[in-house]
Amino acid sequence: MAQHILIVDDDEEIAAELSRVVRAAGFECKVVIDVASALAELTAGPVDVVLLDLGLPGEEGLSPVERVVRAGSSARIVVLTGRDEASLAIGALRAGASDYLVKPWKRDVLLAALRRAAGATAPVQPKEKARPRQGSSPDLLFGSSPTFRAVIDQARLAAESPRVPVLLTGECGTGKDVVGHQVHLWSPRSTGPFVSVNAACLPATLLESELFGHEAGAFTDARGTRRGLFEQAHGGTLFLDEIGELPIELQPKLLRVLEGHPFRRLGGEREISVDVRLVAATNRRLPEMIAQGRFREDLYYRLSVFELQLPPLRERSSDIAEFARHFLESSSRDMDRPVPEILPRAMEQLLAHPWPGNVRELRNVIERAVVLSRGEAIDLVHLPVEVRGAPPRRASELPTASDLLPLLPRQPPTSDELSLEAATRVHVLKVFELTSRNLTRAASLLGITRVSLRKKLKAYGIYPVQN
Repeated sequence: MAQHILIVDDDEEIAAELSRVVRAAGFECKVVIDVASALAELTAGPVDVVLLDLGLPGEEGLSPVERVVRAGSSARIVVLTGRDEASLAIGALRAGASDYLVKPWKRDVLLAALRRAAGATAPVQPKEKARPRQGSSPDLLFGSSPTFRAVIDQARLAAESPRVPVLLTGECGTGKDVVGHQVHLWSPRSTGPFVSVNAACLPATLLESELFGHEAGAFTDARGTRRGLFEQAHGGTLFLDEIGELPIELQPKLLRVLEGHPFRRLGGEREISVDVRLVAATNRRLPEMIAQGRFREDLYYRLSVFELQLPPLRERSSDIAEFARHFLESSSRDMDRPVPEILPRAMEQLLAHPWPGNVRELRNVIERAVVLSRGEAIDLVHLPVEVRGAPPRRASELPTASDLLPLLPRQPPTSDELSLEAATRVHVLKVFELTSRNLTRAASLLGITRVSLRKKLKAYGIYPVQN
């Protein structure tokens, strides 16, 4: 039985062309020119997909999507608009649209979106969301810091739209892989496969075979046919880590798949279509890579329809104690040991450390401490030198400008040391060291901004600065 497409567009020429293409592809089709007529059609008869323009008479912003969603129909919404704006695309998807296309449209891209929405190619049926498997409960998805809870709220929204690509950005060790897995577990795809690959771990030729598969004889040692990860993830989620390392020559092929096009295995002739949600992650700044010609702009915009930036651990310090205790319990359980306590002075150092390696570093530190403590309480001696470091200073203990004068060189200065620049360098570095290399405290004492201090330290060869 043919699916029913409702086209909502007030441009007669565009609506007529859309109708012709949709009918030729085997869909039933009807055209209306405004939202009121669309709502009437949704009530009157079966509609599988609403192909909806946003620039309709009397409507503003996302109101066409919101009104159709409020009607309570089971029809999916595909937005087709002339406004190519990332913020509008994200808003439409969050409001309830299943896809977002921009005019002028391409026939195969349009039909792929309609088929996905209508469920013509291996539809993903809503199912009861699976619980995380025993032992795979994500370590990152707890904590009370507002910055992280905001990210988790956004991740839940992303999960509810099972066809929308998600891009996770942030520093190494912030748990992008764990959040990506949780997006899968929260989504209607949770009973489907979750397949993961790291683009940085494989050479370009092998990565293409890994993603898209190969036929026997496609290259040396290709003795048999192999299904790629896209095929293996059909009906579920593919997590592509370190996507910033994806070779430039592979990026067009990935973009085509994301736009709904079929692909061929290496050495193959048969076209393969898959239904996969891609969750990508990177610690690189993709806009900078675009400017350098190392990443395709069109692929970036397709990936970043729903972008989530994970905050570093130093920006969610209120969660450090909770993480530490969680890792303490899990490590002790894995080692079949009683769970030790963390002494207050050791916890104080954990809270003071800037954690350049983020959550991954904290987990490693706690696991090491459990091994060294042999079941006893975790003390300073069980922490790495870089973590126990210098004791944290209270605000009242921070040096004043007069405190720093005796620290300047007492030996007769050379001509180079008499320059204002040299004196400034000595002064800045002394303040930085006396504040235990705390960027915020040092900048405050020097009476300059963090940005200015960071630039000076970089010029002095102290870079990167973590706090």
